Amino acid sequence: MKNPQHRAKPVVAFEDLEQHYPPDRSNCSYPLSYKKMNRYREQHYLDAKQRGYRFICYIAPRPDSQPPKIGGNCMILDDNVIQPMANRQ
Repeated sequence: MKNPQHRAKPVVAFEDLEQHYPPDRSNCSYPLSYKKMNRYREQHYLDAKQRGYRFICYIAPRPDSQPPKIGGNCMILDDNVIQPMANRQ
């Protein structure tokens, strides 16, 4: 790790997370990433869940629509459209 801080906030290696932020006192939000976006986020999300972390969700005050149910680590920003019944393969 090159820098232990980012914008005056501590940066901790994912492998050392429990030492600094125990799961019983911390919630997670895995940030968006454009590198293998969904698979990379899913891998880290499932790993942190297995380690006992809970995840926050964020729904902007003005999304175009709001889903009836969302999972963990979801971020819905302003003017996003949620499409129901997506064709998943």
